[in-house]
Amino acid sequence: MKFNCIKINDLLLITSLLFLPACVNQHQNSFVDISFDEKPSLSFTGRGAAAGIMLDSVMVGGAAIGIAIDQGIAKDISNNILKQNPSFDFREFVRQQLTQSQISSIESIKIKTWGFKSAPDDQVSAWLVLDVVKNRKSIQVNYPEDFSAVKTENFMKVKESSNIAINLLNNALSDIFK
Repeated sequence: MKFNCIKINDLLLITSLLFLPACVNQHQNSFVDISFDEKPSLSFTGRGAAAGIMLDSVMVGGAAIGIAIDQGIAKDISNNILKQNPSFDFREFVRQQLTQSQISSIESIKIKTWGFKSAPDDQVSAWLVLDVVKNRKSIQVNYPEDFSAVKTENFMKVKESSNIAINLLNNALSDIFK
């Protein structure tokens, strides 16, 4: 009977040692300071900006109308995401992606902008501006501007489907953390 207990104890020790590196990496990423620079809400740019320029040439305040259009689109997308997942927190979403990428040495991430941006042919891409501090050096990441292969989806699909919107954000963060 004592012989079996020793084997079980050895097995527990070996199992613990095998999982320890995974725990250390996850522990590091769970303490990365992830914060918002100013506003924590989802942003959208593109459609209203184009309309605002056209309206500005015809009437005073066209740019303000364009901004309001983009804010309305952002609110629609945000509401759809929160309808499906009421506790959605973009900081935690970033933390999950960072943990899955198994990057260490990132000390902090400041989210300056997160949301979506119009692309050609009625497409939309994720839009992220992040200040990342890694190895005590600050790097600003601009998605999609700093990337060559950017995933896009149809504007109406992103506006109406929270799954498609979240997949675009997920893809962008995956590209950033590669």
